Amino acid sequence: MLILKRHHEFWPILMGLHKIGAITVPATHLLTAKDIRYRVRAAEISVIITTQHTTTVADSVLEAAPDCPTLKHLLMVRSEKEGFESFDAGFAAASDIWEKPQGKEYPCDRDLMLVYFTSGTTGQPKMVAQDYYYPLGHILTGCYWLQCEDGGLHLTVSETGWAKSVWGKLYGQWLAGSCVFVYDFDKFKGTEILEMIEKFGITTYCSPPTMYRFILQEDLSKYDLSSLHHCSVAGEPLPPEIVEDWKRQTGIELRECFGQTELVPTLVTFPWMEVKQGSMGKPAPLFDVDVVDAEGNSCPAGQTGEIIIRIHYGKP
Repeated sequence: MLILKRHHEFWPILMGLHKIGAITVPATHLLTAKDIRYRVRAAEISVIITTQHTTTVADSVLEAAPDCPTLKHLLMVRSEKEGFESFDAGFAAASDIWEKPQGKEYPCDRDLMLVYFTSGTTGQPKMVAQDYYYPLGHILTGCYWLQCEDGGLHLTVSETGWAKSVWGKLYGQWLAGSCVFVYDFDKFKGTEILEMIEKFGITTYCSPPTMYRFILQEDLSKYDLSSLHHCSVAGEPLPPEIVEDWKRQTGIELRECFGQTELVPTLVTFPWMEVKQGSMGKPAPLFDVDVVDAEGNSCPAGQTGEIIIRIHYGKP
């Protein structure tokens, strides 16, 4: 389990775990001891790597640990704390030679790679498992929704404990040839994001509507945002006034998307589509998407229903 906020250590640790075939469970630093206990027991987690930088999660880990029989190691990045092994010291002492596992020992294809716990909208959080094909699904995310550019610089605002982080800060961006911009902050400030865009020449950007609202409270004319080419939005309903205000001040349309922890982008406002206010977009070609009523019948236009994905052709 990785509880690393927006620390840059998340990326090399995650890549290392992928290479050796260890199943990774990213988690938010907002977890309580009760939350950690539940997740460790449910997933039979053996190692937790965490931080105590401006957070109390390390204390929550120590509180939960005695009730977690599968837990073997606790590691701390950036600092030292009683009860934790030092990740930094172990990293410094490690060999720079890695013996690649051979044959079936090398992880690939349908081997389990990631597990995310849902936010628990109904009942307890559920485990969502992704295999080694999962990154390829994010070609859709990086290239066709976020429109990351080869040689570009992409910023998605997300803590690494949420699936949105690997949507916007890893697989699709690298597959598109874009560098990932990591900004490690404790409290979101619109002025700081604007400063980052101007200073580092960020080319593509994504965040929830609430953060666009905070940014739009600032005077955008004070910042050079000419490096910014594409902007995307997801995570909550998008008010029309934010769309209009953002386009008026930057000339860039916000492209919305809908998807879940279990999926990759499912309904997308693709670059070749005209932006339609109030619409999340059209079905991604990866999925057979439908809207159905309580009896499972397809809804006619104008009728409210549930979004489903038909899998009669097999797994997408």
